[in-house]
Amino acid sequence: MKSLEEAIKQAVNNRSPDQVTRLELDSLCRLNGDWKPFSLYQGLTVLSLSNTYVSNLAGFPTLPLLKILILSENRISGGLEHLAQGSLVNLKMLDLAFNVGIKRLDQLEPLKKLPELKKLCLDGCPVKDVPGFHEKVFELLPGLEYLDQMDKQGKECDVDYDDDDDEIADDEGEAEESYDDEDEEDEAADEVEGSEEVVIDGGVVDDDDEAEADEERPEVASDDDQQVKIGIHPGDEKDDDEGDDVLEGHDTKKRKLNI
Repeated sequence: MKSLEEAIKQAVNNRSPDQVTRLELDSLCRLNGDWKPFSLYQGLTVLSLSNTYVSNLAGFPTLPLLKILILSENRISGGLEHLAQGSLVNLKMLDLAFNVGIKRLDQLEPLKKLPELKKLCLDGCPVKDVPGFHEKVFELLPGLEYLDQMDKQGKECDVDYDDDDDEIADDEGEAEESYDDEDEEDEAADEVEGSEEVVIDGGVVDDDDEAEADEERPEVASDDDQQVKIGIHPGDEKDDDEGDDVLEGHDTKKRKLNI
């Protein structure tokens, strides 16, 4: 099992803290009351810590944007007041299922300080064995709309505890799409910078083509060099006919070199 830091690093996948709105660490690590690393992620709207050995909520971080908190299959037996102290003013859904230490109704009283709480899951908690459990929880938490997939009238409903997450997922999708677009623009800009175009003989070539053209292009000698090669040295006097013949031969050589 990973350390908390390793689990968070895996979950965020190289995103900066301000880009992370959802953090799922289910069964990835063991929390030992160290909540400080979560304080970096002030944009969190979903935090899932199922089966991470949570037993102590003291020091729970301030996460004012958090809407969904999943703490199922842990060892919580109290301390829910620390959630209210975490300024969870937007929390709509809380999953405390299968925390066998939640046995009494009074342990749930601190949840009254969560003003937006609409959905609560207590499946698998011994408190469900309290007579009149359903009615008493709704009396205790009058703002609650659903308890273990049942409404206030006791009617069983097909409640998706993640339906609030649809809007969150859409926001994350748009954000990721935006990041992808930015990456594509950066890559396109890099490609443009890395492929400077050069115009040669009316055509457009890139750096590679220009290099190949340079390799294939023959070296053209200067007039003096050409004259030396054909036996004419600067200062030698020739008659007009010889001069014409030499120039004609010189032009012929230059034409051949340019083919």
